[in-house]
Amino acid sequence: MFRLSGVLMICFAVVLGVMLFHTSQSVQEAEKKLAIIGQNSSGEEEALRALSTEWDYLNRPQRLESLALKNLDLDKDITTQNNLIEDVADIPKAVVPVIPKVKPKFLNHVSTKKPEKKQENLKPSTIQKTEQEKFELLLKNVQGEAP
Repeated sequence: MFRLSGVLMICFAVVLGVMLFHTSQSVQEAEKKLAIIGQNSSGEEEALRALSTEWDYLNRPQRLESLALKNLDLDKDITTQNNLIEDVADIPKAVVPVIPKVKPKFLNHVSTKKPEKKQENLKPSTIQKTEQEKFELLLKNVQGEAP
């Protein structure tokens, strides 16, 4: 009997050792994968920083202004004019559209009538209910009872 329990204990210890070895190997592989992912993400972050820096460099206002003057057919007086408004009275008035009194002929097929709202067929008793009755009706509906 001592031999059987000893053999079972040794087998149990071997099984536990194999499980421990397998778990430790799995953890080491996961750590290696995590390290590789971390290196890749740091490389991507560095690339994003470089692209962001390049974007900021290319979108400098002085550079964009010089490119606009060089490549677009703008008047040269735009850069020399003072574009600031110093008085509120200098702000132009808003343009009000002129609506003709007679509908133009090319819009005769367009309807100007608003669609009529359909009245729901409600019983007069359900239209004028007090707040208490509405609340009770809501409770009955929630509980699944018929009104």
